[in-house]
Amino acid sequence: YSRSAGGTTGGAGGSSTTVSDLASLRNAVKGDSAAIIYISGVIKGDGETIKVGSNKSILSKNGGGKDGLTGGGFLVKEAKNVIIRGLAMPKSPAPTDLVGIQESTNVWVDHCTFTSSLDVDKDFYDGQLDITHAADFVTVSHNIFQQAWKTSLVGHSDNNGAENKGHLRVTYHGNHFFDVNSRVPSLRFGTGHIFNNYYESVLGSGINARKSAQVLVESNYF
Repeated sequence: YSRSAGGTTGGAGGSSTTVSDLASLRNAVKGDSAAIIYISGVIKGDGETIKVGSNKSILSKNGGGKDGLTGGGFLVKEAKNVIIRGLAMPKSPAPTDLVGIQESTNVWVDHCTFTSSLDVDKDFYDGQLDITHAADFVTVSHNIFQQAWKTSLVGHSDNNGAENKGHLRVTYHGNHFFDVNSRVPSLRFGTGHIFNNYYESVLGSGINARKSAQVLVESNYF
């Protein structure tokens, strides 16, 4: 779906910068000017969300899972045209999602690794990737989701239909869900295309569509 409504190009055509500390990362992703931000190394967060502005690409500098953010998360809120790719994102304490997408359009999360833990209470960590509050045209592709009670949510409440109906159009493809409990994903009200995903050691529920969600599920391996 991220190809819809003009497509998702992130920071293409904008300035490029490399960051390796939290303050620099926060500064680089704010505002709506086009920018490509490379993260070098694993940046230690402070438990708070990092607000991401429109027209941003947040990418791994070195590849191979060497770059990312731990102990914090990204919040794409009231933004458009954002790409998050190639990052390792472990263990953000609740109520911070590793990636939260709210009231935003054209967002693409690709080739990231999300890690929490099943050795803690189910509410210790929040979602790994949650898409809520009428976000639209979102693609989640080629990511690894592992060791999570709450994996990925589309639509946060049964009582939020007035805002969400007609939105929450999402694609999940090529992802690996491993050693997780539920929400792989869970969808309310929206429209989903879920294909070519690999589900391994899912402990609770699998794809969960409810509250008028319309979902095409095809060519997945369970």
